[in-house]
Amino acid sequence: MAGGLPRGLNSKSLDGICIAGQFMPDFLSALLSLPPAKVALDFHLSGMPVDCVISDNFLMGTLVTDELIANGHRHIGFVGDPTASSSICDRYYGYLKALALAGLTVNEAWHIVTNDPLTGVYLHQVSLPDPLPSAFVCHCDKAAFLLAQQLEQAGQSVPDKVSIISFDNTNLSTLMSPQLSSVDVNRSDIAQAGLQAVLERMRNPSRLAQVYYIQGRLITRASVRDLTRQE
Repeated sequence: MAGGLPRGLNSKSLDGICIAGQFMPDFLSALLSLPPAKVALDFHLSGMPVDCVISDNFLMGTLVTDELIANGHRHIGFVGDPTASSSICDRYYGYLKALALAGLTVNEAWHIVTNDPLTGVYLHQVSLPDPLPSAFVCHCDKAAFLLAQQLEQAGQSVPDKVSIISFDNTNLSTLMSPQLSSVDVNRSDIAQAGLQAVLERMRNPSRLAQVYYIQGRLITRASVRDLTRQE
């Protein structure tokens, strides 16, 4: 394999390549050096000279935090490592924007990382802040699921004691009890936009790299408590 890439990617018969997900730097650099038209799906790196189709994670990060604020939450934490991927980073800064616009304080003690920094493996037990915020924005459904389990074990039930909201709307969001409020992004929309981006790049190879944003929608379920309706 040249440069660690599968032989098929070096075939002259290829007209386009869709790069789905964020790879390690060396592998990604080798992919970007290939001649066919390319599009990156679901990630974007600053200065990367390739078209990208991504979920609007920054806007969605703001949206879910605004949902918590609208439900009366003023002490809101974040679960996820912004340095792990561009999508988590954008979700985190969307969360920060919503807090800033609402005049709410960012408490670093309420920022939890639930992945091992070296392996990326999810941790089933992390150090919970004391006191806890009234709500957490979780970077994905699995992180939310594991956090909910640990909160329950600590006697902090969801959503009575702590509300959680998340991203990706995977099967976990409906398997949980209570079911999880989560942002749904239609993956077929991303794939279709990626195909169109590759075709456009083939027609116009010299134009500047473009970024296409795909919007998501929040599916509200039972994991967020409405504090504006206190009895």
